[in-house]
Amino acid sequence: MAAIYPNINGIPQLKTETARFVKAFMDIEVSPESCVPVTGSMQSTYASFLTSGQCYPDKQTILFIDLGLPVQKQQITVMGYACKSFDVYAYRGGKLRAKLESYLQSGQIAALTYSNPNNPGWFCLQEE
Repeated sequence: MAAIYPNINGIPQLKTETARFVKAFMDIEVSPESCVPVTGSMQSTYASFLTSGQCYPDKQTILFIDLGLPVQKQQITVMGYACKSFDVYAYRGGKLRAKLESYLQSGQIAALTYSNPNNPGWFCLQEE
């Protein structure tokens, strides 16, 4: 079954369990309808970018917090959305918040992503 991609709307039981997981581990209530379980990161980012870009027609820019996965930027190009990015290495800790706010205050950002598949910098974001 792992080789079969599920319906893009997801499996109801898995959507419910995903909402329970988010509540249990992050103490955030989300509707199961808002959870979109997928098979693989490429399907998930494609579906997420497509959804984000269509939620608000005036917001068509995806912000990448790089070190990122270059193929995701190709997905954005295929969808016709704009893309902005910055290298997170220089903006960790308190600097990250200011950098994010500088992009988000424009009101044009539909979504932001931090995808770190191989982490050549060998660092992780911290809770702060």
